[in-house]
Amino acid sequence: MARYGVSRITIRRAIGELCGDGRLQRQQGRGTLVMPGKVRQTLVSLSGFSETMDGLGRKASHRILARTDNPDAPAIRARVQAEALIRFDRLLEDDGRPMTLETLWFDAARFPDVVETVAAGGSFFAALRDKAGIEPAHAERQIDVNLARLARQGRH
Repeated sequence: MARYGVSRITIRRAIGELCGDGRLQRQQGRGTLVMPGKVRQTLVSLSGFSETMDGLGRKASHRILARTDNPDAPAIRARVQAEALIRFDRLLEDDGRPMTLETLWFDAARFPDVVETVAAGGSFFAALRDKAGIEPAHAERQIDVNLARLARQGRH
């Protein structure tokens, strides 16, 4: 506080924000620790989540959280050249434990059999192969990494 000429409340707020961003972590009995930087990884595989988990000897599952037929998303519609754009918001689980949230976009008119497989909780990549006879040659993934926060009673 003396070194930078700021108040105690300012320091506490700054530490709280850094904890919220995952840069610091409070540990009872140890204090506040600096966390390692985020991991960066180049994605070179076109395998899906299910195939990756199977390769690790784990059971993958896909829980549909929301389905939107023909969403108002002109940029994505143009990007995937979709006649009938569809969006699935899914929770990908590893052995029944939440792993990641995924938003999956594709053309429902081009892949009608894939829609029903995905809607039933199936793998998108497996459905492309099994239902549409397509082996993916290109995919685009955008990954946003955030730390999960537990909801506390009275707070959102």
